[in-house]
Amino acid sequence: RVGVNSGSLEKDILQKYGKVTAEGLAESALRNVALLEKYDFDDIVISLKSSDVKMNYEAYKIVNDRSDYPLHIGVTEAGTPSRGKIKSAAGVGALLLEDIGDTMRISLTADPVEEVLFAKELLAASERMRSKSFPVQRAAGQKWIWKRSQKA
Repeated sequence: RVGVNSGSLEKDILQKYGKVTAEGLAESALRNVALLEKYDFDDIVISLKSSDVKMNYEAYKIVNDRSDYPLHIGVTEAGTPSRGKIKSAAGVGALLLEDIGDTMRISLTADPVEEVLFAKELLAASERMRSKSFPVQRAAGQKWIWKRSQKA
């Protein structure tokens, strides 16, 4: 997994953009993907995380447009159960409605079971549970094979 967090961007990217931005998050992720590809490693899932819902959304849209690797979506530091659900519904829900995301994590400061239950509610509300847009296949005894949703 290539994981980029708004709190851990490379110094040169921060200098380039002057602060944490969606473009900077995307650039960092794609730079790290290119490094892995340079060494013939392509079993990759990309994760971008920011507590800023709009920035998080925009960064995922950029990477989705520039890469075919699966995306692990979520909002970092979402907060208390109530606040976390609101931020996740806005940020993750918007991505799901645009058919962006292959795996997801809802972060709540609560029992992990509550995270899973809310994730299922969010998937159902976006109708992703009934679609084939989260397809993952695994052949017996082999590594995971990710099948990215077809882009329209």
